[in-house]
Amino acid sequence: PGDGGANAMMETALGSAASLAGAGEKVSAMLLRFHTTVRGRIHDTSLLVRRQASKILSAFLLNHPEHPEAMHVAHDLMKRANDSDALRDLVLGTFELLWFMDDEPSPRAALQLAQVVDAA
Repeated sequence: PGDGGANAMMETALGSAASLAGAGEKVSAMLLRFHTTVRGRIHDTSLLVRRQASKILSAFLLNHPEHPEAMHVAHDLMKRANDSDALRDLVLGTFELLWFMDDEPSPRAALQLAQVVDAA
């Protein structure tokens, strides 16, 4: 597909993550409570399970970028980016929202990005 198709897939993938990310305090609390369990599912043999886990973990990162496990979750997401075009777009979109939305990223965001790149 052309560039328009890739953009549409990214918008769809990010829409799913954004719906979780902006869902409010109850969802945020659930993300905190279950992120460890979901991280285990990101390595499942089923692509569908990995995709759903990736969406949830993306929302976790967007809601809790300061969490002590955030960089481990980002690294897990990065490992799944080659599973499918939709997952790649979700991971790239998540990272873009985390680290590249501001003209001047914060020192914390720059450190997180460097940690993920170093771990790759």
